[in-house]
Amino acid sequence: MEEYESFDDDALVVKESQAVNIVMGSIFLLMPIVAVIVDGGFPEKRPIPLFGIGLLAFGILLIRRGLLKQERLRIDCNGIYQYKKLVTNWHHFVQANLGQKEIVASHQDNFVLILRYRKEGYEGCFKRSIPLTNTQDQSEEAVLETIRRFYELSQGKVLPIEQPLQIGNS
Repeated sequence: MEEYESFDDDALVVKESQAVNIVMGSIFLLMPIVAVIVDGGFPEKRPIPLFGIGLLAFGILLIRRGLLKQERLRIDCNGIYQYKKLVTNWHHFVQANLGQKEIVASHQDNFVLILRYRKEGYEGCFKRSIPLTNTQDQSEEAVLETIRRFYELSQGKVLPIEQPLQIGNS
């Protein structure tokens, strides 16, 4: 897979929202600390609960993710990239749409970007599902709209867009 070399001013870059991750991470870091303070400190014979250690670890992970500003998805005139690796260029692109991963007892949206594309030397289409998290800094609609715009530009045509939920070659 290729890594991109140049930056395009019109490119859509999807990153983790720094503010959301740092705030959420801080909350998870503070929860076990507040619990220890409210409980009156560490009793000598009672070990630190694993739940508290898990909350601390999750808080550190969220803060780290916020500070890294990692580029999750990039859509530009060359194609679609995930973590700076080319998934597909516009010549091999077939279709993009939104799906939702069903997770039992989940109360949040679990959107995924479903890409279908061809690879040179292989028959048929490949499919890749890219999770679109709740802490990303771009909306799902903006991602689909940008895919549509760059695909149409690569085909030499610009069409009016009414509903950015499905894109296809046909």
